[in-house]
Amino acid sequence: MGEETVSERELVKLTPGTKIYKLFKHKKVLVEGNRESFLIKIEKIPTKHSFQTGPRAGK
Repeated sequence: MGEETVSERELVKLTPGTKIYKLFKHKKVLVEGNRESFLIKIEKIPTKHSFQTGPRAGK
C-alpha cells in the first residue's frame, strides 16, 4: 500500500480514556474518538514558567 513517513510511525495513537501521564513520554499523540480526533503536542516547560494561573494571577 502506501509508505509511512517517519513522523507517522512515531505518532502514538491513543483513545480519550487514556490516563494523561501516558502522554508525557511522547512528543505528539493522536487521540481518536468516535466523532473527532485530536493531535496533541507535548512540550516540557521549566517549573518556574513565565505565566501564572489562578484567581490571584498578576496581583
